[in-house]
Amino acid sequence: MALSNKEIPTDLREYIEINILPQYATFDKAHRLNHAEKVIEESMKLAQYYEVEPAMVYTIAAYHDLGLCEGREFHHLISGKILAADEKLRKWFSEAQLQTMKEAVRKTIVRQTNRLLEVCMGKLWQKPTGLSIPR
Repeated sequence: MALSNKEIPTDLREYIEINILPQYATFDKAHRLNHAEKVIEESMKLAQYYEVEPAMVYTIAAYHDLGLCEGREFHHLISGKILAADEKLRKWFSEAQLQTMKEAVRKTIVRQTNRLLEVCMGKLWQKPTGLSIPR
């Protein structure tokens, strides 16, 4: 999966593609690698309309369902914990950024697909005045 956004460090993308995304292979059919890739793709498209850090958006989208490794009921909470506990992410993000991303991941419990990406970004997004988000 190649993203063209040059604002995402190559080594971060490689880390996520090699170490994080393969974890989706063990989840249910609706949450396999293709699901994670689609969430990343759609999140990056939507992020163009907000003042956000593309690397944070990419990371949130990649980690959003990792908590399924411990079951469905609280997966959104576990996903946030997994992200925040990943020591490798400290290479690219501050503690404050990690906490913001943890909270954003925890908000992905929303089940309505049309709203998922907006909720996924949680506190990250500041909607520009007068901008209409395409649906």
